[in-house]
Amino acid sequence: MNKRRFFYLLPIILLLIVAVAGWFATDYLGNKARQEIIGESQAAVLALSTYVSSTFTNIEGPLNPWPVLLDRSCTDV
Repeated sequence: MNKRRFFYLLPIILLLIVAVAGWFATDYLGNKARQEIIGESQAAVLALSTYVSSTFTNIEGPLNPWPVLLDRSCTDV
């Protein structure tokens, strides 16, 4: 009887081992993908901030809308 029970329990044990191994592999790959996405997004933010910073340094003088807004001769504003 013990031999028969062993043959019934063996596939169940193997199935549990495969399920646990799959769970760990999925968790590992998910964490690895998350770190890769974080790294790529940080690189994109750095590139955009560099572009915006260089754009602002290339503008000559500050943008001042008050002279246009306070001008009474222009009625289209």
